[in-house]
Amino acid sequence: METRTDCLDDLQLDVDLDSTVELLNQELGHKLNWRPVGSLQRLEGFTDPWEKSMLKGREVLPATTLRSAGVASGDIIVVVRRELIAEAWQIVGENDEESSSDEEDGW
Repeated sequence: METRTDCLDDLQLDVDLDSTVELLNQELGHKLNWRPVGSLQRLEGFTDPWEKSMLKGREVLPATTLRSAGVASGDIIVVVRRELIAEAWQIVGENDEESSSDEEDGW
């Protein structure tokens, strides 16, 4: 399994402080052309949320409004998104013979 970390430039959004963190994340995703969370591939056993939002070093839950989280104008909210990137895969059989997805399909 491979991981990749992308650090993006700061992005300013004009948001209503009565909107939720979840709506903020959706607006951010739309602006950055991220795939919707509902369309992401989930590995069996992976139950963690795809996105986490942090304000001043503490996690802010998706249903929390920005106002109740204590967000003020000019505050920085850090959003961390995890996404499975399936670029290639292998099957290891009982005899430890490896075959790639291309070999299985005859490519």
